[in-house]
Amino acid sequence: MTTRCKMICVSKTTYQNSTGVGVKLQAVYADGKSPENQAFFDATPSGEITVHVKKAEVADSFELGAFYYVDFTKAEEPAPQSGA
Repeated sequence: MTTRCKMICVSKTTYQNSTGVGVKLQAVYADGKSPENQAFFDATPSGEITVHVKKAEVADSFELGAFYYVDFTKAEEPAPQSGA
């Protein structure tokens, strides 16, 4: 099963003395203009995801104020490897 959230990019922080950019996404809010945002807000009224992105082209793909869908799908744990 997959769970989908709709998020908005609220900040991008370039880290000094480090490679990469911190990208912060927050759950969309009900603005009275978007029925879709209202539906997502009703299901997930708050939430935040912060990621550290090392590749510049990936960090550049996030735009402040832009909306993004985030899908959560359960990952299967790989079987332990035997040996050594």
